[in-house]
Formats: sequence, structure tokens, C-alpha cells
Amino acid sequence: MSIAPTISSTSAFVMQSGGSETALTWACSRSCRRACPTHGSEVQSARCPTVRRTDDRTRGTSAMPDASPSFQLADADVEFFNRELASFVPDRVFDSHLHLGRRSDYAPMHQKLVANTPEVADMPTYRAHMEWLAPGRRLVGGLVLPTTLAGERMDEGNARAAEEARRDAGSTSAVIVHPDMTADKLRLDIETHKPAALKPYHLMSARRPTGDSHMNEFLPEHTVAVADEYGLPVVMHMVRARALADPSNQQMIRDYCTKYPKMKMVLAHCARGFNPSHTADGIESLVGLENVYFDNSCNCEAGAHIAILRAFGPDRLMWGSDYPFSNMRGKCVAFNDSFTWFYDCDHDLGPYSIDANQKFTLVGLECLRALKFACMACGLSNSQVEDVFYNNAVRLYGRS
Repeated sequence: MSIAPTISSTSAFVMQSGGSETALTWACSRSCRRACPTHGSEVQSARCPTVRRTDDRTRGTSAMPDASPSFQLADADVEFFNRELASFVPDRVFDSHLHLGRRSDYAPMHQKLVANTPEVADMPTYRAHMEWLAPGRRLVGGLVLPTTLAGERMDEGNARAAEEARRDAGSTSAVIVHPDMTADKLRLDIETHKPAALKPYHLMSARRPTGDSHMNEFLPEHTVAVADEYGLPVVMHMVRARALADPSNQQMIRDYCTKYPKMKMVLAHCARGFNPSHTADGIESLVGLENVYFDNSCNCEAGAHIAILRAFGPDRLMWGSDYPFSNMRGKCVAFNDSFTWFYDCDHDLGPYSIDANQKFTLVGLECLRALKFACMACGLSNSQVEDVFYNNAVRLYGRS
């Protein structure tokens, strides 16, 4: 793709957001680091008060940071967009992955992370904040996911997301699905809220830590059967250490997609490819499946995008912001066979940084730049970039 010469000045790159991988790990304070593993996977706060639950946003640190990522726009962010992205983000975009609802409804493990985000993130607030990431672009709408990802207050979260989507002509919503939910309860939720997608999440798995969960432990087959019955996509944030490179995940995706062809499986965060090798190593296992899609929310690694584009082409990849995580200041970085999140609140760039005056930009801007490099590497045309930012999502979620 010759993106630099091909993309016109009327295109613009829309912003991808800081999606959150919440594969649970157990992190101890230094005084307990040796002892805690003896307690096994049930060592929650009751058994070891020095152990804290963490997620992949703090991977590589021993505990949640004492401060929270900043949530504000700086002049340097505007300069970054104008320099890196203004000629890439198309004029018209659809956000395939965003969260609206109450900040207090996020899981306890996320509360420090989201502390500086709006207490109530509604559609007008979201649209205002998207100007940080895609200034001057026409944000037609988006897929609204609830904030109740741990399953608590799930009905309230589903209702709130549906109401926010109804307030916005171009938007639609998803409903959270619990693994213990019966097929009849799910049908009732679908008839009540008219969602465009279902959203399982590993925090509702019975396995501890939940980041080790097999897909069917938080997306049971009867849920997939109902999705197939209604022709609904399932937005899947897979877990396990190597994500798509894990044979269990590969087999489960193939089994579900083959048996239930009217269900569409959307593998969020570039198939949770925060380490691009995990997506690159596993992507060939899915080739030939006609009902697999990907959103790139919060993924800052061009390599994961490239693996998807080369295996599936530009018709299966969708831009998503993962708001509000997109508007935090930091970046997810792959290393060895893992990855870690850097935020402005808990990481100093150190004495070996080439420019001590440089600061982190917004996660969403970093993700957009990764997508830009992938599109350039794969030779996407202007119209194919527009598919990634708009057409693919509106076709999948029924907004065309």
C-alpha cells in the first residue's frame, strides 16, 4: 500500500483507544513476593493482605500505581495528531468499541486506573472527548459497551448502554452476558434492549485467576447458540498468556464459528495482540473462517495489525477507541513473550531517553499511529482505510 502518496489530504486518522486487557494476575508487595505463591490461586485479600489484584494495564509492576493516569488534552497531543495522523484518519468514522456508564461500575481492580475519567460517561461527554483523538472528523456513531464488565449491576449497565445508544442516531449497543445466564434470560435481554452485539468478559469466569480462563468458561456454548439464533456478533476479549497463540483459544474459536455460522466472532484488541507475536503466531489457525472479525481497540503494536491485514485483508478489521482508556496518557509495549502498560502516573522515562522533555501522549493516538504504519506496510488504498474506520463496522453492526 502506498499510503503516504495515496491518502489524500481530506482523509484523517481516527483514534484508537487504550483497550484494557484484564487478564488477572496476582502481584505482591516486595515483603510478600516469595511467600504468596504458596497460597495458590485463591490468595485474595482475605488470605494474604499484601497481595493485590492487578490486570494487564499494570503488567510488569508489583502493584496498582499509587496515582492514576492523567485524563486531559495537552498542546503536544494536538501537535502529535497534526504531525502523525491528520493525513490518515478519514473524514467519517464509526467507533466499534467504546464504554459508557458510571465510573463506579468498573471492577474494583480498575478503580485506580479510571479515577480521573468522568464519573458518568454519557454520549455527549464521549463525543466531546473524541475530539482529542479525531479532531474535525464526523463521528457517525459507535458500539456502546457497558462499564459493568465484572457482572455486578449487569442489568443496570445494559439498560444504561442501550439508553445512551438510543440518544445517538448513529450508535447502537451491546449487552453484557454472564456465563450463568440462561438462554431464556439472554433472549429476554435481547428483546428488551435490541443490542447489536453480545459482550462476555473473563472477570465473570469462575476460574482464578480469571486471566487463565478458557473461552467457554466465560462464553458458554448456549450463549453462542443464542447469538447464532439472532445473528449477533460476540465481542471477545480473549485471555490466557499467549492469547491467539494459545491452542485452546484457537480450537474454541474454530469450533464456535464453524458450528454457529450466523454468529460473528469479533476478536477485540487485534485478538488481544498486545504482544504482536501472539496474534502473528496464531492467526493462520483462523484462516478460512468467514465469521471472524477484529477490532483494534487499545492495541499499540503495528505488528498485530499487519498480521490481521495479511491473513484476512482490510474487510475484517475495524477501528475502535476503547474509550475512556483511549484518552489516558501512556502506551502498551510488547517485550519478550509478554507486554506491559506504561502510564504517565507511574513510569519515568529514565536517564536513557533521548529527549528528557518528551512526555507520553494519549494511548489512543499511539494506537492510531500503529494502525497507520500497518496500513502503509500492507498497501491499503484510501477506500480500504475508510473500510477499516467506517464501512466494516456499520455493515457488521447493522448501521448502514
